[in-house]
Amino acid sequence: MLDELPQRGLMPDIISYNTVLDGYVKSKNHEGFEDLLKEISKKKLEADVVTYHCRISVLCESGRSVEAEELLDVMISKGVRPNTASFNTLIDGFCKEGNSSSAIKVFRRMEKEPQLASSIVSYASSGMLHHALRTLDDLPRLGSTRTLLSLNALLFACNHSKTLFRRVPDLFSDLSRRHSLSPDKVSYGILIKSHCLARNASRALSILKEMDDKGIEITAVSYTTIIDSLYKENKPEEAERLWNEMRDNGVSPDPAAYNVRIMHRAKNGNPAEVLALMEEMKSAALEPDTFTYNYLMTCYCRHGHLDDAKRVYNELQEKGCQPNASTLKNLLYNLCRKNDFSGGLVVFEDSVKRRRIPDLGSVVMLVKGLMKVSKVRAAKRVVRELRKKFPGDFSGSLKKLESIVGLGMEEVRDVQS
Repeated sequence: MLDELPQRGLMPDIISYNTVLDGYVKSKNHEGFEDLLKEISKKKLEADVVTYHCRISVLCESGRSVEAEELLDVMISKGVRPNTASFNTLIDGFCKEGNSSSAIKVFRRMEKEPQLASSIVSYASSGMLHHALRTLDDLPRLGSTRTLLSLNALLFACNHSKTLFRRVPDLFSDLSRRHSLSPDKVSYGILIKSHCLARNASRALSILKEMDDKGIEITAVSYTTIIDSLYKENKPEEAERLWNEMRDNGVSPDPAAYNVRIMHRAKNGNPAEVLALMEEMKSAALEPDTFTYNYLMTCYCRHGHLDDAKRVYNELQEKGCQPNASTLKNLLYNLCRKNDFSGGLVVFEDSVKRRRIPDLGSVVMLVKGLMKVSKVRAAKRVVRELRKKFPGDFSGSLKKLESIVGLGMEEVRDVQS
C-alpha cells in the first residue's frame, strides 16, 4: 500500500508508516516491523510518539524491557512526550519479566518526570537556560525523581540552540557532579556533538578515550559525528583513520556513516570514487538512500555529467527512494547553471507536484534561461504554476517573476480564478 502512494502523487508521511507499524505490532510480525523501521530511517522521517510507542511495545513483547526504558529516555530527551500507553506497556513488560522493582520505578516516574523534562527542553530550546536549570534543580521539590533523562534532555536542547551549544561541556561536567548522575552513552554522544559543533574534533576524540576507559559503549552515531567534523575541518586522513578504528572495534557503520564519507568524496573527488563507496556500502548489506543519490548527482553535475545526474534522478523511485527538497533544489540549480533549462523545467514541474517550492534563486535562473532560449510559453507556465500552487507565498521577489515573463494582469487574474 505504501509503495502505491507515490504512484498516485502522494508521499507517505510518518502517520502513514505508523499505521502499518501498528498493524505489524498487533500481528506480531516483528520481521516486517524491523524492515519498516529501517525504511523510516532511510527516508529520514522524524519519529513521533506513536512510532516510539510501537517500538517500545515490540521490545517489551520480546522480553527486552530494559532496552525499552532506554528508548523511552531517548524519546523524552528529543522532546517527544510519551503517552500513558507507553508507560503502561513498559510497566507490563517489567512485570511479565518478574522485575517488579523496575516496574514500580517506572510507575513513580510516570506522573511527573516526562512532563517536567519536556518543560526543561522547552526552556533550553528558547534560550531560557536559567529557567531550565532551575527546573532541573527543583525536580525533587516538584515531586519527581531526577535522572539522566532530565539531564540528557537539557543537554540535547542546548545542542540545538545557536547560543547555548558551547555551554554543553561545562553543563555536562557541573550538573552530573552536582546531582550525582553518571553520564551514559547518550550523554556522551551529546557532549561529542557539542565539541564538533564548535569545530573542535580533537577534543571530541579525547572523549572517545574517556568513554572507553569507563566502559561506556561507543556507538556508530558518536563515531560518525566526529568523522563528519574531521572532514569539515579538512582532516580527511584523520577521518579515515577513525573510520578504520570504528570497524576494528566491531562497530558496524550505518547508512548515515557511509553518507558522511560519500558527501566528502562528492565534494572533493570524482563520480568513480563515489560509486566505489556506494558499492562498498551495498556489500555491507546497506542500501543507498536519497541522501546518497543526492551526493552522487551533485558530483556528476560538478564534473559536467548532466545526463548521468538526470538518469540517477529518473531512477530514484525504482531504487525505492523519493526526491526530497535538497534533491530538487540542488539538481535544478546545477542544471540551470550548466544552461540545461529543459532538464531544469522537468525538475521544477516535479517539485511543484510535490508542493516543495524550489529555491527562488534557481527559479529565477530557470525563468531567465527559458526566456533567453526563446521558450517564453514555458517560462510563463513556470510562473503560472507557482502562483497557482502557492498563492499564499506569491509576493515580493516571486511576484517580480511576472514582470520578467511579461505576464499581464488579465493572465494573472485567470490564474487566480
